[in-house]
Amino acid sequence: MKSAKDNPYYNIFIIFICGVICWIASINSIKIGNGVDTLTYIYFPLIITLILITIYLISRLFTKQKNWVITIIGGLFLLFLGAKTYYDFIYN
Repeated sequence: MKSAKDNPYYNIFIIFICGVICWIASINSIKIGNGVDTLTYIYFPLIITLILITIYLISRLFTKQKNWVITIIGGLFLLFLGAKTYYDFIYN
């Protein structure tokens, strides 16, 4: 029986939730404007989330074990990126 940490549905769900949290933090930190930086804040977390899900799925092709490490590293990276974006907005 597979454990929950090796289940691809849970791992993709966790990456997706971390991506949504990062995206919400980025959306909340947008300053009013219509420049390229506004588009970067909107689409950058979504692109990173899709890249992380792609990396996870490619790693599933090579090995069926220890893929949860990619989920943890990617999720922490997305949460750190969202927190950094949000707190940079607050303190600047």
